[in-house]
Amino acid sequence: MGYFFDITDNKFLGIIILCILVGVTGWAMGAIIERVSRKIKNKAEKSLVSLQKDMIRTRNEALKKIEIVENTIKKTGPYHRDSGHYNNEIRYVHDQVNNIRYYSGNARSVEEAAFLYGEIINYLDGIMVKIDPYSASTSWTLEEKKYEKPYWGNYKRKKEKEVEETDKKEEIPKEFVLIKPADSYVTSLRPPVEKSVNPRISGALPNYSIKKQINSNEFADIFSGDSDDGLNVVIKVPRIEKGKSRNVGVMAEFISGVDQWDRLKDDNIVKIYGRDVRPAFHIVMERMNGGDLKVLMENHELTLEEAVHIMLQVLQGVCSAHEKGIFHGNLKPSNILFQNDGELKISDWGWEEFQNTVNPGRFISEKCKFGYCSPEHLEPKEFGKVDEATDQFHLGILFYEMLTGVNPFDDEEKEKVAENIIEKELDPPSFLNLAVPDELDELILKALEKKKEARWKSTKLMYDELNRLVVS
Repeated sequence: MGYFFDITDNKFLGIIILCILVGVTGWAMGAIIERVSRKIKNKAEKSLVSLQKDMIRTRNEALKKIEIVENTIKKTGPYHRDSGHYNNEIRYVHDQVNNIRYYSGNARSVEEAAFLYGEIINYLDGIMVKIDPYSASTSWTLEEKKYEKPYWGNYKRKKEKEVEETDKKEEIPKEFVLIKPADSYVTSLRPPVEKSVNPRISGALPNYSIKKQINSNEFADIFSGDSDDGLNVVIKVPRIEKGKSRNVGVMAEFISGVDQWDRLKDDNIVKIYGRDVRPAFHIVMERMNGGDLKVLMENHELTLEEAVHIMLQVLQGVCSAHEKGIFHGNLKPSNILFQNDGELKISDWGWEEFQNTVNPGRFISEKCKFGYCSPEHLEPKEFGKVDEATDQFHLGILFYEMLTGVNPFDDEEKEKVAENIIEKELDPPSFLNLAVPDELDELILKALEKKKEARWKSTKLMYDELNRLVVS
């Protein structure tokens, strides 16, 4: 007669092992639960002991005060010396104290008993200032309006009031305090990482010597170098298809854009030293040794005060350009540059219009992947053309990211970023950073309105509003 199970059967062994594991796991979980329960019980018992000690201490204090009152009654007697009438005040106090002592002894909880003994203390503290057995008059003048008599139901009232206040509690708005801008981020600034270049291109441009490569992407190469008169500069060389590099219209667009940039003489805008289309398209500008905002945010979490300090400078530069009828259209962290001492300047003015000429569609598509785009970039027919209000939208993105550490439109699926820019309803920055006051929430969300008409009427008004919120 065979066995129901063959012990050599792998399935049978698996069932046995599974049963053992389940048993061990159950035992372990039971032990853990018992241990946690024991800790909770011990903690509760300690709390109860502490409360009992407080109650006993309060009761003893109350009994001492009661003893003083009773001794005073014995000394002064039950009659009023002047009128000969029974001293009703003394009887009243005696009755009140006995009443509260009864309910204290029959309290339903230690907490209630402690509260009731406290009622006795408060009551007697109020009237004992009137007790003076050595005065000419021994009558006690009880001021009921001043000293509330003890009542056993006060504990219930107290609990009901606490519940009522909790239910009716409204959200208290954050009290706004003027912001004091801070430049403490300066210690976190890092110079751009430079790479060596092929010696053959060192003298490729007349009047300049190329030394190192700072950056390179599909739209431009950026180098550091020196002018013939010893000035340390940055040279930006746009990447242009050979056929377009000889196009007169492309040349004119490039020269026009750089010349507009050169007109912007402001402390918060990068200076232009030169530009040409021969032997290659290039822009020569001042050297900024402190890196850019993108790198700063990657290495340092900006505080509210630091973000405001940076945004004030950015707004000053943008307002200066808008007053001259020039807008940027491509504001993003990598275009906000610093000197080592924290001085801030905006770069790449006119760059977007030029790139739209040489790389139509591709430039907008690429920058929108990273959330630095506006509804009018994506749907000009619905939202209008790019202009000064577009810069406000980009400023809102910058400020939001500085305060929260995230781009409000970014998405793991880059294809959804453009959709977010057009459709996403944003949470205020304070949802991610509680330090952000309501006033800054409103300022930023107004700049990030989908319709240009709903944004700030001018960037100067946006700057004035931010400046109003800071300590001068």
